[in-house]
Amino acid sequence: MNILYEDLRYEDLTKDLKLLADVLGMDTVKVLLAELSGLNFYIPHIQSLENPIRRFIEKNPTLTDKQIAVKLGVSEVYIRKFTKK
Repeated sequence: MNILYEDLRYEDLTKDLKLLADVLGMDTVKVLLAELSGLNFYIPHIQSLENPIRRFIEKNPTLTDKQIAVKLGVSEVYIRKFTKK
């Protein structure tokens, strides 16, 4: 790792990096800077990842679309995308 990383302090970070440091820790931020500098990330809401939703629906076959939507915090219309036959 570059020598600059050794002296990197929380107050040196951008607003976004401070958020990551608050959640993940400074060591992780240093690794991200070292390994992934220059990349842009979009971190989606968990509800937009389709495979976990499909698995939840498969594991809970007795729930209605409305019950699934409430439990997952999404709309019933969105759930129908997965349950319509």
